[in-house]
Amino acid sequence: MFKEALERDLYEPKLLSFLNYFNIEKFVKKYCVEGEMVLEKPKVVRVSEMRAELVPNTKGTTIKVLFSPEETLTYAMRVFEMEPGGHIPAHKHPWEHEIFILEGIVKAKVGDEVFTLESGTAIYIPPNIVHEYWNIGNSKARFICTIPNKPTAPC
Repeated sequence: MFKEALERDLYEPKLLSFLNYFNIEKFVKKYCVEGEMVLEKPKVVRVSEMRAELVPNTKGTTIKVLFSPEETLTYAMRVFEMEPGGHIPAHKHPWEHEIFILEGIVKAKVGDEVFTLESGTAIYIPPNIVHEYWNIGNSKARFICTIPNKPTAPC
């Protein structure tokens, strides 16, 4: 059924070939969610127009939630801003996350490893690994952080 829907809805043969290359049909059968999507239409947000909220138990760190778990099926997307000297203390949780540095310099400690992340750098942080962040630059640091809506590892 999914393959027929793809063939009906896709006008570009190259796109269908691309999806077949990644075996999308098998992926959808394995992971497809029953029911309707929470957001039924595209949603556009302007980060500059969103209200920042202080992140509890951090120093000089705010968050703007672009797409919340209540709106999406699989991933939430947030933008964090850290003032110079800002810090997100060590913590861990049963989900992965991906971070992309938009501006500034962030030091990230993941497990026993320390990384210096600058604008244009991304990092994957596995679930259940202790991690923390510092803004070590002289200006504000901003980064996108995506997290799955459900744990990706045993609690």
